[in-house]
Amino acid sequence: MSCQTLLSFDIEEFDIPTEYGTKIPLSSQLSISSAGLDRLLCMLDRLSISATCFMTARYASEIPEDAARIAAHHEVASHGVNHTGLEPGDLARSRKMLQESTGAEVLGFRSPRFAPLDEVELRDAGYTYNSSTNPIYLPGRYNRRHLARTTQASCAAPGLTNIPISCSPRLRVPMFWLAFHHMPMTILRDTARRCLDHDGVVVLVFHPWEFVDISKFGLPWYITRRSGEGMMRRLESFLEWLSNRTTFMTMGAFAKSFSRQNVHTNAMTQRGIL
Repeated sequence: MSCQTLLSFDIEEFDIPTEYGTKIPLSSQLSISSAGLDRLLCMLDRLSISATCFMTARYASEIPEDAARIAAHHEVASHGVNHTGLEPGDLARSRKMLQESTGAEVLGFRSPRFAPLDEVELRDAGYTYNSSTNPIYLPGRYNRRHLARTTQASCAAPGLTNIPISCSPRLRVPMFWLAFHHMPMTILRDTARRCLDHDGVVVLVFHPWEFVDISKFGLPWYITRRSGEGMMRRLESFLEWLSNRTTFMTMGAFAKSFSRQNVHTNAMTQRGIL
């Protein structure tokens, strides 16, 4: 079986300046993300790549033309009702809102800012997979190095598949969006090779607002570095490199395949074949 790349984007309001004390109106948050999304979708069309877009329900309701454009060519998944955090009932509410606004089946969820969540509640809300874990140590944010690094069936919520963001075996060198703003391309490619050799899959995550100039919002240099055109060139080059080595697959398709294989393996184990 060929190796897979699971490319994902968090389609959200550009609210990260508020974390650093800069107020920004919702209209600007949305317009900045929409500008970056337009560039991303054009690039994905050129490369004939389908991605998984974890979208907030508020973004979909505020810019329905963007939501429709995503649903026409990519997988729609939930990123909550809005990006400020999860409120009681948001898991089911965001799924219902996205399905109604896009007409797409919503099977996956990713927490805003990778916040922990209740897997049983997630499954009961109708989701079949969860991609809310970045299993690395990120100074000032979280330490998730103790969590599973590869795709696993949930122990707490049978029927739910957990798909973490990729990091390398052993050292857990990260492959999430911030790494692409700083690491040399040689290290990024080597880390991807290690993930593919060890796991057979690499899971990536980015945001549309990374691909526009965000230097004027008082953000730390480690967020703004290479934002805009520089980041667009880096991602397109990296995806072209991956295209020669992997098959691109949506997370929903991958979760279904993983679940079928897991059921088959368990059945064979019970019959004493494995």
